[in-house]
Amino acid sequence: MRILSPTSAAVLFLLAAAVPAPAQDASAEAASRLRNDWSRGLDEMTPEEVDAHRAKLLEPLAVAADPVALDALFTVARDRADQVAYFKKRIETIEKKLEEQADAAEEAKRTGEKAPIPHPDDRVEILGPEKERLPAKIEREERWQPRLARAAGTVLDAMVDRDFDREGADLLRSALADPVKGYPAWVAEALGHSRKDRTAVLLLRTGSDALDEFRKALSRQAKPARALDEVNQKIFKIIQDYLEDRQKKGDMSGRVPDAAINALVGEKKMAERRELEREVRTHQLVMDSAHTRRGAARSALGSMLAGSDGEARDRLFDLLEKEALKSRDFEARIFGLAVLGPVGGDRAMKFLREAASDASPEVVVTAMDALGEREEAEAGELLLGALRDTRWQVRAAAAAGLGRYGRSSVVPALIAALDSSEGRTVDDVLEALKSLTGKTFPPVSARWNGWWSGVRDSFRGPRDPKPAGGGAAAGAGPEGADGAGPGEPASPEGGESVSFYGIETRSERMLFILDFSGSMLFEGSLVEKERRKIDVLYSELRKTLTGLKDGAKFNIIGFAADVRQWKKGAVDRSQKTAREAMDWVEKEKVLGSTNIYDSLERAFQLIGVGAGKDKNYEPSYDTIFFMTDGTPTSGKVTDTDLILGDVRRWNEGRKVKIHVIGMGGKAKAPGGPGGGPGPARGQRGNDLDEKFLKQLAADHGGECVIR
Repeated sequence: MRILSPTSAAVLFLLAAAVPAPAQDASAEAASRLRNDWSRGLDEMTPEEVDAHRAKLLEPLAVAADPVALDALFTVARDRADQVAYFKKRIETIEKKLEEQADAAEEAKRTGEKAPIPHPDDRVEILGPEKERLPAKIEREERWQPRLARAAGTVLDAMVDRDFDREGADLLRSALADPVKGYPAWVAEALGHSRKDRTAVLLLRTGSDALDEFRKALSRQAKPARALDEVNQKIFKIIQDYLEDRQKKGDMSGRVPDAAINALVGEKKMAERRELEREVRTHQLVMDSAHTRRGAARSALGSMLAGSDGEARDRLFDLLEKEALKSRDFEARIFGLAVLGPVGGDRAMKFLREAASDASPEVVVTAMDALGEREEAEAGELLLGALRDTRWQVRAAAAAGLGRYGRSSVVPALIAALDSSEGRTVDDVLEALKSLTGKTFPPVSARWNGWWSGVRDSFRGPRDPKPAGGGAAAGAGPEGADGAGPGEPASPEGGESVSFYGIETRSERMLFILDFSGSMLFEGSLVEKERRKIDVLYSELRKTLTGLKDGAKFNIIGFAADVRQWKKGAVDRSQKTAREAMDWVEKEKVLGSTNIYDSLERAFQLIGVGAGKDKNYEPSYDTIFFMTDGTPTSGKVTDTDLILGDVRRWNEGRKVKIHVIGMGGKAKAPGGPGGGPGPARGQRGNDLDEKFLKQLAADHGGECVIR
């Protein structure tokens, strides 16, 4: 399919303007066909027939120049994003149902009882083939989203200013705030194909308005959030005796029936909590939407500038410079620097070069993130120079940027940095080397240099220009794909490190967030089937604190329905402090529900979120170990998407690594007199939201272990 350029589309529009009514009718008819026929009959078509069918529908829209055509393209794209999200969710649902049936069959075999008969629609022979068909459908829809984006960009630029101002701008603003997963990113892609100044003005205004909206919502949320904290603490204290009594009867879940809560706490207090929860959530959704719009606007501006040249690029850059890069507003400047990653040329490099030596670590981190997307040799040099910065978060951003930079020229310097680095920076440099080379050697420069000496002349990084006639692939060399020599393990121990639940780290600034909810008293997990989960936690933490080097800084946050904190600030590790920490952990009550949000919020308060107006503040901790055996059931926020969104915002510019341990995904829970909402003995419990836990780790460069 051939998409006309904006200029060609504009010419066709001017010609069609001589007969406006027929042109409008034709556009409306084409838009209607696009909406109605885009997905009709696809299951009976081959992939080639699908492409031909859709190309035919798209062609007349790609040369239209009115809001009707733009709206049709956006509607279809939104439906595609919604359908892809549904297909992915459906795969998860099918996998869960199949897993539950397998567990039930296994349990029936163990007990000699008859396994429950699934619903006819949930039989393996029905769900299995459906699951196999869905990935092809996902690929089909995702493959067409970029083509829809290009067509939308063409129509957008062909529209006259009057139509754009009256209808197009409102459509774009609402689309950027749409909650359908993946759709705002598509809108940003479509806007990135525009080359008009008016689009850049709209995006800059969108970014600025979204920031104002976010700040207002954050300010308005503060009072009800504090009030909700106070109410939750009072309620927990009231029901504590009830929970202790339930534990004695074998119910460790920490859940309290509504009737019991109303009787203990009173309907008035519960109504107050519900109203505060509603108010906090309302502001939370506003912040989440504003942050999404701001990110999409930033991405679209980067694509616009990267795709423009000559006078058009100069005009767009003038706008960005005036409204963001030279703004007195710190957040506006950060926004402008983040736009520059894909924007080639000396003008963009000038701003990033200056930002790389800024006094604010947040500015430098943003510059490092942008430099990692660029191609110039100077970008690599600036990133390598930042590895020697005194601030650990700058070093972390530089190492991550070098991994994305993807050029072999930086490999020798990264290898040398293994010897001069300490703490978490060793892990960050090692991760950058793995990203660049595909190798998994230990953090020992001699081992890396031995490999490098044999491949330096032929090696090509992921983003190195490919030599004529082909060349060695990234990571090619005399060893196998894992980078290990004959007889060597792929990833042997190296350097001074400790591990927690099997996750290795060389960090010397660790914060542990530990689950003390009642279900931690359950016996067993995927690995430890006979011991209580809390006993496994004690054992793992003791090993970690014993192995942690003297002088390393650490602290502990515990949570159940409430949040507890060992020390006000980071403590230097010694035999004495390690023993005191274990004493504190082992004396804490294991009781109540699972307050994940408030525990993470407390962690980032300790790390330095909201540390006044000091933009040079260095976070106290560089690594979090978050351990839980449940899902969010209490606290200010229990929606996992909103929790993930807030943690991403708290960690922006800070580079704290979050490792996650989920324990007890298929544990057998103890039963007892009185039953309760927890699973009874012999039943299979699955209180973990593995998708949430894995996403939490992935968002922040950590590992996730399900135990």
